[in-house]
Amino acid sequence: MIKDKSRLLLLIFITINIIIFIYYCLMPVINPSNDAFYYMSIGDSLYKGTGFYDITAAEPHPVITPQVGIAFVNLFLLYSGFHDPANRFLAIKIINYLGFLCLIFVFYRIFNKLKVSETITVLCLGIVLVSAYFANTIMAPVNEGWYCFLTALILYLIIINDAKNSYLIFGAIAVLSILLVMFKINGPLIVISATIAYLLRRDLRKATIYFIIFIISYASLFALLELLRVDLGVTKLVVAGAYPKGFITNKDYLVNKIVMILIYTIPGVFLGISGKKMLITLPMSLAIISFYVFYFKQSVKDKSFLKLCIIIYIISTILFLFIPLGHDSRYIITIIPFSLVAIATYFKDNVRFRIILWIVLLFTLSITSYRLIFWDSVFFKNKLPYEYVQKNIVEPYNLISQSSRYSYYIFNKRSISIKNVVKGDGPFIVFGNNKYINDIINTINMKFNIKRVERIDSQFIMAHRDDEIYHIVKIIIN
Repeated sequence: MIKDKSRLLLLIFITINIIIFIYYCLMPVINPSNDAFYYMSIGDSLYKGTGFYDITAAEPHPVITPQVGIAFVNLFLLYSGFHDPANRFLAIKIINYLGFLCLIFVFYRIFNKLKVSETITVLCLGIVLVSAYFANTIMAPVNEGWYCFLTALILYLIIINDAKNSYLIFGAIAVLSILLVMFKINGPLIVISATIAYLLRRDLRKATIYFIIFIISYASLFALLELLRVDLGVTKLVVAGAYPKGFITNKDYLVNKIVMILIYTIPGVFLGISGKKMLITLPMSLAIISFYVFYFKQSVKDKSFLKLCIIIYIISTILFLFIPLGHDSRYIITIIPFSLVAIATYFKDNVRFRIILWIVLLFTLSITSYRLIFWDSVFFKNKLPYEYVQKNIVEPYNLISQSSRYSYYIFNKRSISIKNVVKGDGPFIVFGNNKYINDIINTINMKFNIKRVERIDSQFIMAHRDDEIYHIVKIIIN
């Protein structure tokens, strides 16, 4: 009877997830995360034979990060005939969603391995399935989707091989780790977590094998980049300039980093909302981190390899936030299912725990409803202007853009720099917010006589702020 109820619940959660999937497939790609357009341009550059470059900018420049696996997915789809950016991104969403289903299956098996009850398993997976935040992040045409399900798949193979010791499985883990590091520079953290877990269990042989796999994954990435003659000079400059000199001993910098992680990143991952301006989320972060500490102590005491691997991965992922640029919660999106596994095995199955999970699940569902009805739905307004641009602005023109990545997707051409504008370049299409457009008009008017300015009926909503609503104007000079 319990299994029948659990299966019915799981079917309901999967149905909700399919609705979320269809929603985000129908939603245009124009959204606040423009990394997708950056990776798309790298794929285009490789396809055109112009090298490993970001070609959205007026002056193409080398990649700013080596984690560009999704650019190869773009390249594969280009060779498969997906030349239209919108169709290509839709294909990536579908591929990522299939990976998401793989992730759910893998974690279902992990719950079974840890002998978690069917009811608790379904409720925990339900929290992930009904989260629009999680689904949108996984499906987005960036690296996170692949990062999530490849990490889950590697963990599952590590678990299977704990008893089998198959060199064939070790080889599969190595191949997947090489693939994973291409999508996320911190991808092989799951492999180093297995290394540390085996060291704590004093199994030096397996610890050594996983450490070698960890080294091979990074060595393979940089060997590939060297083979492709990728210029990582920009990457080094960006990293060098991202932190103040002596940032390890810079108290203000470290305090700011810790506060942003506690108040923004961790609550953002679990709640699917921004905690940046919500100090109320700080107690939640402290409670979660305290739980991680208690769970780690329990795992060491139990000498459970699986529990150790899971909690070490969670902790190392959070600590890694001190290394990369920014503090975006999508960087640690995978800790949601891992944390649910940890919580389920720590508190066991009882009435109080089930009630808590139901409350979290209903809260997640309410946040999802808000996102679908109010927050994300505004992006549907972008669909008509995008189609209008593609069908109606067909004459030769030069593009001047406030956001070269967005405009590369919308107009399918690079933006030129205003400083390089000469009289014979017109007409100009200007893309940006009202202030930017007015500044460009004034600048061009100082250099040439503007004959006419035509405002094209369009409105691209980049974010939920007035200054991030972009418009299109045409400037014709004498």
